[in-house]
Amino acid sequence: MLLWFFLGGFAAHRWYLGSPWYWNVLFIITLGGIFVWAIIDLIDIITDKYPGL
Repeated sequence: MLLWFFLGGFAAHRWYLGSPWYWNVLFIITLGGIFVWAIIDLIDIITDKYPGL
């Protein structure tokens, strides 16, 4: 969750958890899906449902 909080804009949590690079680049270009993907990622990380956990 710290990666999401401090470096979420660079998709650091996604790189660390092994998401495909093209999704990570898209996340960065769209600013986290205009923060929608970012909030969904946060919820998934908190509830331990993120695919890489």
